Amino acid sequence: MTVDHPSVSETRATARRGLTLFFTLVVIFNLIFSGIAVGTGNTVWLLALMWSVAVSSVICRLVLREGFRDVSFRFGGRRTLVVLLAAMAYPVGIAVVAYGIAWGTGIAQYHTPPRGFLLGLLLAATVSTALNCLATTGEEIGWRGYMLTRLIDAGVRRPVLVSGLIWAAWHVPLIVTGVYEVNHGGSTIAGLAGFAMTTVSSAFVIARVRFETGSIWPPIVLRAAWNSVIQGAFDPAISGTGAGSTASCAAIRTGSGSAQACPRAVTPDRPASSRRQCSAAVPPNGLMTPTPVTITPRPATLFSSADAFRRESVRREAPFVLTRGRESSPRRR
Repeated sequence: MTVDHPSVSETRATARRGLTLFFTLVVIFNLIFSGIAVGTGNTVWLLALMWSVAVSSVICRLVLREGFRDVSFRFGGRRTLVVLLAAMAYPVGIAVVAYGIAWGTGIAQYHTPPRGFLLGLLLAATVSTALNCLATTGEEIGWRGYMLTRLIDAGVRRPVLVSGLIWAAWHVPLIVTGVYEVNHGGSTIAGLAGFAMTTVSSAFVIARVRFETGSIWPPIVLRAAWNSVIQGAFDPAISGTGAGSTASCAAIRTGSGSAQACPRAVTPDRPASSRRQCSAAVPPNGLMTPTPVTITPRPATLFSSADAFRRESVRREAPFVLTRGRESSPRRR
């Protein structure tokens, strides 16, 4: 039986229609719920705002009849478990380096939180992370479960970088109105700059764990752990030069985070076993210029036609290969 698959142009057109509708809905929901949160001063509406991203993606899938398979709610086995544990530890490691440098160099001063630093960190890394998953699930179903994959299918250059910039811009209304405090009494512009650096660099890390596992759960857990550990444990322990100290820590976290997120390039002389591992690599980002290379096509028997099509469409954009949704690495086949 012959199965007709959409052409590259059809796939891109469909993805762009989805993105247009998605962004329209996201903006509308953002204005509504941000306005309510600002007007009432009730931060409970922020939970509705976060879940509005998921709702927007669901509406797009239903209207455009895209289905839900590529959201990838599957767990993924032992490999995903390892990534989940790493995702929980990641913000702790980054924060220890970033805030440690800030405290050690005098950029910021250490301030002991009311309940103690170690207890606060323990609670943030465990209980708060679990509770925060209820909120971050709403965002990640939309951002990494829908937007990022559609940016790739639409042929957008630097899709991970673009996704990070959009994600950062989505927070701007809350930041400028003071609902989301990032400048700690300092300049709003400096606070925005520090927040944008952290958000964009985090987008590369989150995209990496998304494509490494083919599951949406690692991004959800990483986001929850990051919000809990950074905002719940380390930010309360910092004081000093207002937004300057926060922006400095954000810059350090950006450098540390980006270093962890750098994808592995596919080179012609790399053996097939190493090349196989790059099938889950993040697309090229705006922070490095990859050298164009020739990639040997994989055997068609390893993938379905739809899988092969998506991989080939990505290869034409850059010398990196990634998987999406259930189209995971062949080592799990």
